This record gives sequence, C-alpha cells and structure tokens, in this order.
Amino acid sequence: MEPIKLPDGRAVLAAFATPASGPGWSNALVTVIVIEPDGRLAREHIQPDEQTTAMLTLYAVSAAVSGQMASEAARVIVGREGE
Repeated sequence: MEPIKLPDGRAVLAAFATPASGPGWSNALVTVIVIEPDGRLAREHIQPDEQTTAMLTLYAVSAAVSGQMASEAARVIVGREGE
C-alpha cells in the first residue's frame, strides 16, 4: 500500500469510519478531515483496500462511536437554532 502524501502545511485533524450502502452495494470508507494551512477543512476518503490492519480492526468501534457522537451533536445543534 502506497501512503497518501499530504502537501506541506496540511495535517490530519480527525479520521472516522463512514459506512455507506444502497441496494446491492456497500462500502466501508474511512473519512479523513484534513486542516489546510489557512485553517480551511478538507475531506479525504480511504477505501477498504487502502486501510491498514489497525483501521480494519477499529472500523466497527469507530462507526458506532462516531454515529452516536453525531446523533448527540445533532441534538445540541438543533437546540441552537434561532440563537
């Protein structure tokens, strides 16, 4: 597996499992949030055949935790509407 090279000044901010599926297909992406030198955020994806053994091992836990965290964040953010 060839490593993905980030240009100078970019850094990985977060990475999490992002399961996706539809009729007759599924994918187990790892979404990577990258911070640009100017502070903007970018999104990259790592396909299952590019993932490390550790990523594959952690995938189910990451999907469960990030899914629950997103649900909780949505509850808080919905409460902020109109502020």
